[in-house]
Amino acid sequence: MDAGFAEMEMREEQDDRVENFRKHVDAGRISETDFHLLVGTLVYGRRLSECAEDVGLNYQAAKKRRQRAGAAIRRFEELSKKNAPTCPHPRLFTRSVLMEANDKASGGLRP
Repeated sequence: MDAGFAEMEMREEQDDRVENFRKHVDAGRISETDFHLLVGTLVYGRRLSECAEDVGLNYQAAKKRRQRAGAAIRRFEELSKKNAPTCPHPRLFTRSVLMEANDKASGGLRP
């Protein structure tokens, strides 16, 4: 694989991960500080102690915040999967529309 291509793929993946974390900030699931801790350590591979210093926290507080932020994101993703529709096809008709179609087809007579 070409080194330039691999680097481009890595950057795209990083951008996607950063964007995903940003969506969690925008939705209020994690704070801006949590975002910086997660992105710094999980996306860019920086040490937690460095990221903690950047955001003005001690190491233990940063570690706990990162754990809680990760847990909040996992809970949301698990809940989203749990509530996802099982049928991949959207519902096109409501029950009443289908019943009307059946009534018309049978001449309005019900068995």
